[in-house]
Amino acid sequence: MTETRRVICVAEDRKSCEHALKLLLVSLSRHNANTSVIVFYPPADREFIDWVKTLENISVRAAWPGGAFGWNAKPHMMLALLNEGNDEILWVDSDVLVTRDVFDTIGELTGDALVACEECLQNQDEKNALRARLWGFPVKREFRFPLNSGVMRVTQAHVQLLVRWKELLESARYQNAQMQPMSLRPRHMFSDQDVLTALLCSEEFHDIPAKILRRGYDIIQYYGEMGFTPAERIICMFKGMPTFVHQQGSKPWHADPDEKLKGLRGQFVTAYLDLSPYITIAIGLNAMPGQSWMRGRSKLSTALRVVGFRYPPLIGLPLAILFDLERLASASRRGVINVIGALWPDLLASMRSRRSARNARKSF
Repeated sequence: MTETRRVICVAEDRKSCEHALKLLLVSLSRHNANTSVIVFYPPADREFIDWVKTLENISVRAAWPGGAFGWNAKPHMMLALLNEGNDEILWVDSDVLVTRDVFDTIGELTGDALVACEECLQNQDEKNALRARLWGFPVKREFRFPLNSGVMRVTQAHVQLLVRWKELLESARYQNAQMQPMSLRPRHMFSDQDVLTALLCSEEFHDIPAKILRRGYDIIQYYGEMGFTPAERIICMFKGMPTFVHQQGSKPWHADPDEKLKGLRGQFVTAYLDLSPYITIAIGLNAMPGQSWMRGRSKLSTALRVVGFRYPPLIGLPLAILFDLERLASASRRGVINVIGALWPDLLASMRSRRSARNARKSF
């Protein structure tokens, strides 16, 4: 039987993120030493190349495939590796750490099965194949949430999907959207993974089997105050930490050590960012000791690390409960507003009009 040619692909183009890249490579070397890891990293210098030589089965490429840029580089790089004759590619974002053999979580899959992730809780806005409809695609499948491309598995069976994905990311329509501030980008063109979600819901690619790595079970999507909910923490206490820990949004290695958000809530948010399970796992790797960004920026975050016994599901749990209650209260309020709007639209319009008038008077 012919052995499957399997490769883990990692990419980064920012020297400022080299700390995170190194930590990922250390974690992959420890848990997947028998799998080839290819790193696309243009800023690689002699120091980095020499450092990589101390790890197992990792090779560095200092050039990106043509047309690849930023977080839109995934299809370009995976196509390049498939075109070299590899059978299976596992993409891992550079702001991810792994806690065990990655293929234990991926599992035994058929050759046509694609793997992607559930998006973070903060961005769960996919309904009725929203992104596919906005692209104008005929819809044949729906997901309950947007897909996240932080961890992906593709094979030779997905070449046409990757080609189409690449074409859309290189299109003038998408490129123009990427030039807009994030707050103004259309939902279906916010990033590469919104395009991927649309394609997999479309008539053209709906028949591709998709295994979704779930929040709390397979991956931690740590994005802001909703990044590691109490429910996810309970799952981790019983099942162990997920294989993948993804530091979305604010990056701790870029954090200003003196920055503190204003107000009591701001202090809680700052502390919660310091209590990311990504940081806890990074400290446990003991690969880059002494990094200032691994230390807490406040007495609160330092105390909660101690109280949590440096155990990721417990660290920051009191704040996670507070933020979850805030989220549920907000959801309940939106639910009440929706009911009022459905039953008494004139009343809702009157309430909004009075609120606008009050805000105008305050501004005046």
